[in-house]
Amino acid sequence: MTAEVKLVTILMPLKWPMAGGDEALPVKAFHLGGNHYRVLGKQPNHNRWKFPADAVVRCARRQANGAMQPLVAVALVSPVVSARDQAD
Repeated sequence: MTAEVKLVTILMPLKWPMAGGDEALPVKAFHLGGNHYRVLGKQPNHNRWKFPADAVVRCARRQANGAMQPLVAVALVSPVVSARDQAD
């Protein structure tokens, strides 16, 4: 029996948040199990995600004002591996 892969939305921190702007943006990711997620999509040119698309990241929920916040990418687990790298 294969595990079901679930598509979810996580918050991606930005390397350089704009003054007065968002510090994180919602992105789609596949839940891989536990607290690991594979980031989907293409990084927009106008902002810089902290972690690249296709990377596996660890996510966590923070609690603020007594309420649980959305999942936020907090650490890189596995970088993106290109097809060329796999052939070596």
